[in-house]
Amino acid sequence: MVERFTPRRMAARARREGWKLTQMAADLPTRCTRRWSRCVTVRSRSASCTRASTSSWRSSTVLFNRLVVALIVTGGLIGSSLIGIFAKTGPHFLGLHVVSVLGFGLSAVLGVWLLWSVLRSGRL
Repeated sequence: MVERFTPRRMAARARREGWKLTQMAADLPTRCTRRWSRCVTVRSRSASCTRASTSSWRSSTVLFNRLVVALIVTGGLIGSSLIGIFAKTGPHFLGLHVVSVLGFGLSAVLGVWLLWSVLRSGRL
């Protein structure tokens, strides 16, 4: 177990997964364009494609919105941590930098909101 979760192996896995996600993200506009053009050509034959593309578009929009909120939460947490570590001057509250506390608070609110929306949709 210790060998399986060494920092080197975890970093290599993170690089592989990050590369796969990057490739998927780069391929996504092409896939969406292909799907949309197929729906447009079939549109005259059937209205079901339009309904399917509309529901697919809505679910994609929800997915991307959640992804953006998750990235903002992650960025807020990392940024607040860095401010808390490196900021020596400025206003402090209970030994913590005020900007760091505000960043953590905002990230917590957005994170809870994101978690609530995921749980409410039932698609965890």
